Amino acid sequence: MDRPMANVDLCLRSLSKQLPTKAHYIPIHWPVFSHSLNTDNTSSLINASNTSTSLSNKYIKKNGTSQFVGLVDLTTMQLKNWISCNGPDDVYTSSDLFEGINTATVSHCSHLPKSKSSIENTLNPIGIREALSARMQLLSTLADVDEDFADKFLQLDRPDLLVTSDIVHKSLKKAILSFQVIPVLVGSSRNNIGIQPILDFIVDYLPDPSHSNIPISILKVYKSLKSTLPNPSDLLKASRDLDNRRSILSSNFPIMLVFRICFDPHRGPLTLVRIYSGVITPGSQIANWSRYKDIHLPEKILNVFQLNGDSLEVVNSAGPGSIIALSGLQSTYTGDVLGPVLNSTKSRQVENFNGTELNDTEEIFDNGSESPSVFQVSEPVVYAAVEPGSRSEINTLEHALNCMQREDPSFHVKFDEETGQWIISGMGDLHLDVVLSRLKREYKVNVRMGPLLVAYKECPPQDASSSSGWSFVVGYINGSEKAVAIGVILQPKTIHPLHKPQVIFDRLVDHNIVRVRHAITEACLSALEVSGPILRSPIIGVDIHISNIVCGRVEQISNDSGCINGLGDLTLDKLSNAQLSSPSLLALLKTCCISSVKNAVAKIPNWHIMEPMMEIELQLPSLKGYDSELSAFLCDLTNRRAEIISVDNAETSANSEDDSRMGAEKYHRIRAIAPLSELANYSATIRRLSSGRAELSLRLANYYPVSSEHQAKLLDQFRFSRSGSTMH
Repeated sequence: MDRPMANVDLCLRSLSKQLPTKAHYIPIHWPVFSHSLNTDNTSSLINASNTSTSLSNKYIKKNGTSQFVGLVDLTTMQLKNWISCNGPDDVYTSSDLFEGINTATVSHCSHLPKSKSSIENTLNPIGIREALSARMQLLSTLADVDEDFADKFLQLDRPDLLVTSDIVHKSLKKAILSFQVIPVLVGSSRNNIGIQPILDFIVDYLPDPSHSNIPISILKVYKSLKSTLPNPSDLLKASRDLDNRRSILSSNFPIMLVFRICFDPHRGPLTLVRIYSGVITPGSQIANWSRYKDIHLPEKILNVFQLNGDSLEVVNSAGPGSIIALSGLQSTYTGDVLGPVLNSTKSRQVENFNGTELNDTEEIFDNGSESPSVFQVSEPVVYAAVEPGSRSEINTLEHALNCMQREDPSFHVKFDEETGQWIISGMGDLHLDVVLSRLKREYKVNVRMGPLLVAYKECPPQDASSSSGWSFVVGYINGSEKAVAIGVILQPKTIHPLHKPQVIFDRLVDHNIVRVRHAITEACLSALEVSGPILRSPIIGVDIHISNIVCGRVEQISNDSGCINGLGDLTLDKLSNAQLSSPSLLALLKTCCISSVKNAVAKIPNWHIMEPMMEIELQLPSLKGYDSELSAFLCDLTNRRAEIISVDNAETSANSEDDSRMGAEKYHRIRAIAPLSELANYSATIRRLSSGRAELSLRLANYYPVSSEHQAKLLDQFRFSRSGSTMH
């Protein structure tokens, strides 16, 4: 509100137009400017010039216009002004406007109290009329959405003056929690005006954690731990019933959601979490339940910090509902769920993390809304190569990229050992431009970035059957020569951009060999990233089943895939603990997994190149003489290999009396699907064709196979031979 020409009415109109919703936008606070204040002990009208001369100079601009100095809480009609505050720690003054209102202030109000108390630095009659008008608008909106409040509202002659603040508070909170109204508050962070009332509003009106639905990712962790509950069915009941929901959130299991990773130059990576249950203390161990669903490697929490603005305060413990920062976690990413560390006995009792009882979200959530997905992260659609300006900056660049990858789930980094470059991928050219800017500004790295390339993927044909792959390697484990053999099955599946390939162990490895399972899963997924037989692109549309894992003497394992099924006595659980914990064994398993996956991929013929398809929504104003240009947009989309889904005519609703007189705004809406490779500089083209009046929205729809003609062009573009040889 400290900006020139700031206007609440225009803001409300803009909100309704730009963010249309069924809920009502209503102001809870009404701004007060210096010309609306009364500066003497009378209740006559005070003109703006006399008022301005009595106020502090810091609230009057050089051109004589009035400044934002406070607000009126429309629920209580309390005037809160900061005119006497000189510093951020000064307390604002508060006064009850009802005590100073008399018959001279509001016409036709003979029943109002006639207080003779001083109303110095309260509102003048014009300001009071504006505040009462805004309060009447608030009460009218509440009467429209709350029948109980409407009964009380209609029984009063002057509801704007006679409705008590308790009744308004109760009805307003009910309307906010039911998403029928959206509160609008005012303030100025630059001048420290209205900050404390906003914080008070959050405490008084917004729901505490026990009133909100539990995110589906948190519920899945509870499902995995439901064997400890008295009745497993209590899980679904707890997500609907408030008392049971509070009960499950007060359990002893520490369950946290990571919503941000930031890096402190002195403390290292700080993991910002919200605690849903349990108590967190320094020195306790926690496991990541999101990275690998059945592998929970423990990590130790070094310190627990309470966030106080830019400062961090060390605390001894934190409980449910707390938002804290943890230090010491090295393998945590934004969006991960942290849970308890389970011993081998409890691990056998815990069900798989991907249970099926939580699929029916309509039964879980009591308000009929969709399941609250905490982070919807799409696959990267563009990538580019980056390299440091000098060899001395290699370590700095590697550290910076790892930090940024942990902060942003949609930003991916991998190192290409053949070229010696880092390959960064993201959601678009603007995304990678921001990354490049941060590398130079925050990490002081002189980095060069290559041209942007589309992130193509490869998948088997729809009629492809499963393919098996087998490989064995020979190496030394603790001084003894051993042979390791792994059999995998590549199973085609339905393609979806948000569904990543899964590694499934058909013959389960014992739960105490979590390091082995971790290494195999990591190796299989990394093999899929570079095993595309056409462009060496990531492979989608498959799952990997680990059918056999054996380890023994070289003469015991034949170089024949048909013999692996008869080696049940050479499973990993026959090895000693020293051999299982050996880094040499993990290295052999990774090498063998990668080779087995590549062998399985090579047996599937006729692979397809998949390109990212973007869903386009284009909104064009329908102006006189402008409709004829609609064909230009459709023609441009057709030239970009787009598929037009629909072309609709719509109009915005009238949000005020002025809009009703002017008429609703009409516009055209075009929905289409187009390949990302054809949308280079598309936003600039739209701005040029529409003279800046069109609105463009893009999002990833899916990956579709390219045509045979376009696939041939891609092969020529990337300089690949038809046999799939490496790039020149």
